[in-house]
Amino acid sequence: LGFTMAMLQRRFASSTCAVRRSLERMKERRERILKDPESYRNEQIAKKLPEDFDELTEAEQTEIITQLEEVVAPYNPFELQEVILELTKLIDHVKLLEHNEIESKLLKLKEVMTDKGIFRDPKMKLLIFTEHKDTLDFLVEKMTGWGLTVTQIHGGMKIGDRDTHGTRIYSERAFKEECQVMVATEAAG
Repeated sequence: LGFTMAMLQRRFASSTCAVRRSLERMKERRERILKDPESYRNEQIAKKLPEDFDELTEAEQTEIITQLEEVVAPYNPFELQEVILELTKLIDHVKLLEHNEIESKLLKLKEVMTDKGIFRDPKMKLLIFTEHKDTLDFLVEKMTGWGLTVTQIHGGMKIGDRDTHGTRIYSERAFKEECQVMVATEAAG
C-alpha cells in the first residue's frame, strides 16, 4: 500500500492525467481479475515458477506448486468490487479536475510560454522534459490544442533505423525543422 501511495503521489505531482491513467490501469487490472480470479491466480503462480521447472522431478514440481499456491492468495470478489467502485470514484474526480483545467503546473507553463512569446514567434523553440509518458501525452495534446506544433521523444520509440514517424530521428528532425515544441521523457532525453 505504501509503495502504491508513493507511486500515485509522484504521478499526481507530474500531472492529473498521469494519476488518472494509473488509476484506470489499476481498475482495469482488478476488473480482469474479477472476471476470472482463478485464471489470474494461476497466471501469478506460473510467473513464479523457476525456469528449469520442467526439468525437475514430479515430486519437486509438486512441492514448488504447493508452496506457490500458499503464497499467491485468492482474491475476494466482493473486496474487488469495492475497490473497483472506489477507483471509479477517484477516476471521476480526476476527470473533473482535468476538464476544469485545475492543473497548476500546466497553467504556470502556459503563463511562462505566453510571457516568453512562444505563441507570437513560431520560430521560437521549447524543449520540455517530463518523467511520465502519460504526462508527455497530456502535454502534447494540450499544446497542440493551444495551436503549437509539437513533436515528442519517449523511451518507447526506436532510436531510428529509418527517417519515419515513430522514430527518434524523425522527431528530432521535426523539432529542428518544423515544430516549435518537443516534449520528451527524462529517460529518452
